[in-house]
Amino acid sequence: MGVTVNLIDTPNANLKYRFIPGELISISDDSSFRFFYPDSVFADYTVVPPKIYTTNPENSKYNQFYNDLSLELYPIYQDQLTYFLGKKDSIIANDNFIYNYLSKNDNFIMQKINDLCTKYQFSEEITSQLLSSILETGKLALSYSYFSICIPKLDSMGILRSKLDQYINKLNQQRISVFSQLDITILIRSIAYQLTQKSMYRIMDKEEISEYFSLIQKLFTKGSISYDYLISSLEVKAKKMKIKLKGTNLNALRKDAKKSVFKKYVQPKYITYAGELNDLPHDKNLYDTHYHSADLSAVVSQFKNKPLLIDFWASWCLPCIKGIPGTINYKIHYPNLNILFISLDKHQDTWKLYLYGHDLMNYMQYRRNYNNQDSLLKQISEIPKYGLLDKNGQIEMFDEISDSLIKKYYERF
Repeated sequence: MGVTVNLIDTPNANLKYRFIPGELISISDDSSFRFFYPDSVFADYTVVPPKIYTTNPENSKYNQFYNDLSLELYPIYQDQLTYFLGKKDSIIANDNFIYNYLSKNDNFIMQKINDLCTKYQFSEEITSQLLSSILETGKLALSYSYFSICIPKLDSMGILRSKLDQYINKLNQQRISVFSQLDITILIRSIAYQLTQKSMYRIMDKEEISEYFSLIQKLFTKGSISYDYLISSLEVKAKKMKIKLKGTNLNALRKDAKKSVFKKYVQPKYITYAGELNDLPHDKNLYDTHYHSADLSAVVSQFKNKPLLIDFWASWCLPCIKGIPGTINYKIHYPNLNILFISLDKHQDTWKLYLYGHDLMNYMQYRRNYNNQDSLLKQISEIPKYGLLDKNGQIEMFDEISDSLIKKYYERF
């Protein structure tokens, strides 16, 4: 699944990117955009924040819709997270606990969606797709993000597989559209990784493709959404590596991929990234949301002689979550303050699901590489933790911050 976007970020630069439909892409530190359909975009960096000009009015309209909806739903999502972090025992004991609680807001959310669809004059078909993607697929993605808090405990109890099967069954009933593809993709990747403990991204040869296909055949029902997506992606992986699908097992893969419901979406030119990856020791100490490794010192060096607040957090840390709105608020009071979030989550997809579900993708987001023992990150044994970049390029660490501290720091610049 994918959408091609041409980004013209300077008069002489025309870059082509490919995304999953609906993926929130950062154009700059202060600007982001969702692409649902192919587009050519010009980013004007002469104004602050940068202004985005798009040639596809549908993308602009849907972005405004999601921005408006996020303002309405953000308080609900924050309350839900606070609630679920203290309910691990209930989540483990009751298969429907998360879903039933999320469903309490269905009528309110449905009304907001319908009101906005009327405002933007969306067709009945588009309205139906949006309702389905948010109230069904989006809710399932949120449910899984809260459920993932309990994965280690469920695994130790020997019941993780049965719990994941329930999510697979619900996932296989979802309606595929440009609005639901992102959540469907992330969910399938996350669940497949939990079940196989293997990343499709790390497959290196024909034998590994055959082994992974055998796992898919055992774990997922043939012809289901999950199965179809994984085999289509696996076929694309083989084509990118110029591996011919020959032999009894690989012939079966090729035949099943031809019948996949995703065949019309998944093509080599559209593929972005697949599966949850493993942190690697030779990678740099941070990962961005696309699993590209980055160096903390290089990221920080961009803000030389500029005020920078670093928030070290994790999606499983309740005090961290409660503090995020306050961190974001400092940007309102101190407009030139730069904010960088560094997550201590151990799993890429769990982290990204939280970011997507709580509209945090439009901030600078990185995650710690746990196989690269950076000296600064090793010092962080507890979170939340905060860092302030001084004029000498050094990061001063704090257990907590306050408005008076930020005000005093901000006035130095």
